[in-house]
Amino acid sequence: HISDTFSRRFFCEELQTSSEAFREKVVLDACCGGGRGLLHSTALAALVFGIDISETVYQIHHLSEKRANLFLIQCDICELPFRDDFFDIAYSQRALHHLPSFETGLREIVRVLKDEGDISFSVYSRENNFFMKCIVEPIRHAIDYLFGVKGISFVSNCISCIMLPFFKTYSMIFSERN
Repeated sequence: HISDTFSRRFFCEELQTSSEAFREKVVLDACCGGGRGLLHSTALAALVFGIDISETVYQIHHLSEKRANLFLIQCDICELPFRDDFFDIAYSQRALHHLPSFETGLREIVRVLKDEGDISFSVYSRENNFFMKCIVEPIRHAIDYLFGVKGISFVSNCISCIMLPFFKTYSMIFSERN
C-alpha cells in the first residue's frame, strides 16, 4: 500500500536509519504510546518490544494479536525489565522529555542496548522559543522548499554526525558512573 510505504519511509527517516537496519534485529520502542512506531518496526524487525508506563499498552493490545513478533509491556522506562545488552535498536519518539529523570531513562536504555546497538530518540523543544521560532524553523522550511524531504534528511544526518561524538561521550560517562 502506497501510504504504508511512505509512512514507513518517513518513520525510518525520522529515526535516521533504513528499513534494512531493522532486519533480523531485536527492537525496543521505549514509551510506545499509541503504537504508531510499532506498526512500522514490527513489519521490519525480528522482535519488537513496546513499553509504556501508561495503560495505553492495554488499549493497543490488538496490535500484538495481529503481529506475532510484538510484545507489549507496561513498565517504567527508568526500571526496564530486560537484561543488559538485549536490544539491537532502541528508539523513543517525542516522549523522553516527559520523564521525571531524563538521565535515568536514557541510562536504562543504554544499559539494555548492545554495545554496537543503535539508539534514536526525539524530544520536543520548549514551544515558541526564540531559537526554534526565529532560526531553526525558517531554515527547515527553506530546506524543505528547495530540496524536500531528502534535503531535510541530509541536513539532519550531518547534524547527527556532528553530535554523535557527544552522545558517545555521554554514554561513556553513564558507564563510568555505574
